[in-house]
Amino acid sequence: EVESGELRVESSVQHDSAAPYSAANSPLSTLNSPLINLLLIDDDRIQLTLTSAMLAQSGITSVSCLQLDELLEALRTDTFDALLTDVQMPAMNGFDLLNLLRASNIPQAKTIPVIAVTARSDMQREEFLKHGFAGSLHKPFMVNELLAELDIEKRETGLVTPQNHIGTNAVQTDKIATEAVPASALNFSALTAFSGDDPDAAKSILESFVTETRLNADRLRQALDVEDTDGIAAMGHKMLPLFTLLGANELVALLKELEASRGEVFSEKIKEKSFSALAQIEDIVVQVEE
Repeated sequence: EVESGELRVESSVQHDSAAPYSAANSPLSTLNSPLINLLLIDDDRIQLTLTSAMLAQSGITSVSCLQLDELLEALRTDTFDALLTDVQMPAMNGFDLLNLLRASNIPQAKTIPVIAVTARSDMQREEFLKHGFAGSLHKPFMVNELLAELDIEKRETGLVTPQNHIGTNAVQTDKIATEAVPASALNFSALTAFSGDDPDAAKSILESFVTETRLNADRLRQALDVEDTDGIAAMGHKMLPLFTLLGANELVALLKELEASRGEVFSEKIKEKSFSALAQIEDIVVQVEE
C-alpha cells in the first residue's frame, strides 16, 4: 500500500511464497545491444547516486527510485532491460517486491528480469534464483559482474574497464577486512570517482554522503538508546557498502559484527561496539566535510 508517497506493508510475505523460477524471470540471454536501460530501487539515496553514476560512465542509462510509487510509475511509462532491487529495505524486502510486481496489472512488471542486490554475505545466488530472481549482486559490485548477470558478451559491448566498479569485489574486501587502515588512508576519492570532471557533481555526492551518513548514525543511536538489537543490526547492514567503498576496514568489521547481532538479546558488548562504530562514523564524516 502506498500512502503519501511512502510504502507501507501490512504483512510480510514469507520467502517460500515467492514466485517460482520461470522463463519470465530468467537472465537476459538474448540481450546483445550495448544500449542498456536499467531501473534501480534502494532506500539509500547515496547508494543510488553512486550506482547511477557508475553505470552512466559505462554507457548504461538508469532510472533511480527510492519509493514503490516511483518504481511503478517508471514501469508504466518507460521500458527497461532489468530491475536492480536492494533486498533489505525497511518498508518492503526484495522478495516481497518481486511477488508484488509479478502479481500487478502492469505488463512490464510481470516479466522484467529482477536482480537482487545485497550486502549480506550469507545469501547466495542459488537462493535468489530459487525465489524467482534473474540473478544477484553483492555490494559493492563491479560493472562486469552486472553485465555477467545480464548475460551480455562483455567483449562485444566494450563497456567494461578495470576502473568501472564501486569499491572492491567481495574477495578483496574479505582479504583486507582484518587489516587496520588509518583514517588518512581512507579512499574518499572513491565517492567521487564517477563524477567525471564535474566539481559540482563531486561536491553534491560528498554532501549527500554526509547528510545520509548522519541520518543513518542518528538511527543507529536511536536504536541503541532503546536497546533495539534488530534496529542496530539493520543500520549496521545499511551502512556496510559505503564504508567498504571507503576502505574503512576497522569500521566495516564492527558493522559486520553489529549486523550479525540480529535476533540476539541486547548486551554490553553490543552497546560498546555500537558506540565505537558511532565514534568512527563521526570521525569519517568530519574528514569528508574538511
